[in-house]
Amino acid sequence: GMPSTRANINSVDNAIKSAFYILLTNSGLQSFIVWM
Repeated sequence: GMPSTRANINSVDNAIKSAFYILLTNSGLQSFIVWM
C-alpha cells in the first residue's frame, strides 16, 4: 500500500506540474504573439 500510494501521489503531482507548465507556456506564447 505505502509505496504505490506514494508513487500515485507523485505522478499526480507531476501531471499537475506538467499541465500548469503547459498552461503557462501557452499563455506566455499567446502574450508574446499579441505583443508582436
